[in-house]
Amino acid sequence: MVPVKQEWSRQRRTGNNVTVQLTPPRKSQEIFFEVDLPKTAFIANFSMEIDGQMYVGDVKEKEKAKKQYEKAVSSGQTAGLVKASGRKMEKFSVSVNIAANSSVTFVLTYEELLQRKLGQYEILTRVKPEQPVQDFQIVTNIYEPQGIAFVETTATFLSNELLPLVKKTVTDTKAHISFSPTLDQQKKCPGCEGTIIEGDFIIKYDVKRKKGLGEVQVRSQQRLFSST
Repeated sequence: MVPVKQEWSRQRRTGNNVTVQLTPPRKSQEIFFEVDLPKTAFIANFSMEIDGQMYVGDVKEKEKAKKQYEKAVSSGQTAGLVKASGRKMEKFSVSVNIAANSSVTFVLTYEELLQRKLGQYEILTRVKPEQPVQDFQIVTNIYEPQGIAFVETTATFLSNELLPLVKKTVTDTKAHISFSPTLDQQKKCPGCEGTIIEGDFIIKYDVKRKKGLGEVQVRSQQRLFSST
């Protein structure tokens, strides 16, 4: 089953959204949706749209979720669970059985509290599409009313060919960063099925600070990327 769309979008006021749309399979099968999340993040919403029918997940605390997940899986129901995935990340995974020729779209919304470390904030997006995607994009919008001092963007998978595809627009208080490689640009080689898009997409930035505003500086040590 080939993904036709994968989108990671972050906005200062509307939250962090991961959207994956899959092509209809030729036969019924079990499909998996997995996303690596920062340990400081928490899930605000998860939904699936299957053949136009929307299914909204019931987000629970981790301990309660684990018990309900095991119960749901044993009875054949669809369920998702967040598990540890390394020192900085956790993995959200869900599987669902769908009929042949069914269209499915997953949407995950999560909130993240950013900690200022070494004089900057870091927004990390881990991407693992596993194969080239027809419509792939990462979009981040930052709004800081006290002013943006700098914005830097790196990725573990960025080659010299992919680097120009990172678009960045920065004003005094806003920043817009996007990355949208074409299907061919994602491939390891012409005709290959594998993708070079796998790893961490990292944005580092800081806000402008004025001397003598100690209270403001203390309060600005954290940034909450939240959903409406």
